[in-house]
Amino acid sequence: MKFFFFAAIMLAAVVQPYAAEFAVTQTMTMKTPDGQTIRIGDTEASLLKKMPQSSKPRQYMLNNGKLNCGATEYTYRIKTQEYKVTLCLSESRRINQVVRIVWRNLDAKELLHTIKK
Repeated sequence: MKFFFFAAIMLAAVVQPYAAEFAVTQTMTMKTPDGQTIRIGDTEASLLKKMPQSSKPRQYMLNNGKLNCGATEYTYRIKTQEYKVTLCLSESRRINQVVRIVWRNLDAKELLHTIKK
């Protein structure tokens, strides 16, 4: 029993640093560098007006049980965070709307790579 307890603690200690590296947090809003707010429900035109496109958007089919749509995902790096903003085509309004905003802290290696650009 002591061995099992010790093994569980050791496994948690080894896995924890790697799990934190990929941890993301979902949010309802994000602030642009000039202080504007991007919210769930904003249109793609509003997003691009507030936050110019930083990279080529990723397009894919989103089917997660709640949403089933053609999705567009924009990635932004603001200070020490990376944000991924996902838009879906609204069937009722026929426009792309923000449906998800997730962010994560960048690690030191990623920050150095960002600074060198």
